[in-house]
Amino acid sequence: MQPCAVDSLVKILGRTMQTFGIIMEFSTHQKGKRMKIAKVVSTTLIAAVCCGMVGCSTTSTQTAPTPVENVAVEYAQGRTFASVVNLAATRRRWLPQAQADGSIRCTLSQREHLVVVDVVPVGDKAFSIRMVQSNIPVRKYDQWVNNLSREIVFQASH
Repeated sequence: MQPCAVDSLVKILGRTMQTFGIIMEFSTHQKGKRMKIAKVVSTTLIAAVCCGMVGCSTTSTQTAPTPVENVAVEYAQGRTFASVVNLAATRRRWLPQAQADGSIRCTLSQREHLVVVDVVPVGDKAFSIRMVQSNIPVRKYDQWVNNLSREIVFQASH
């Protein structure tokens, strides 16, 4: 009789386990035989699966926020940079404050999180957003600032 694939695998695993000297009983009833499989192999398989799952679920660690620079914007008739940014920031729950240099400082405070950015006009048809202060993870910062940027572009055209 030729051994099936399971028997071959069990023999290979059994040899591997004997090599490491750590043996765990693993019962399989195949033709009435009890087979032993190494704890090392089963532990290794479990560890490999867990590491694979962790590896797939982790994200890259970004240390600096993604800059929002020179975002093109078309202002609808009667809209100005200041009016658009004030409206967009307010709609997104940011607190806008005009600065002496023509930029608008926007502050977002939610629970213990704080983000402060300057929205700066770049020429007549673009703007940039520069971080002043933040105590939130970069991923969240990028999300909140991108939402503000999209809202500014939307409000400018409507």
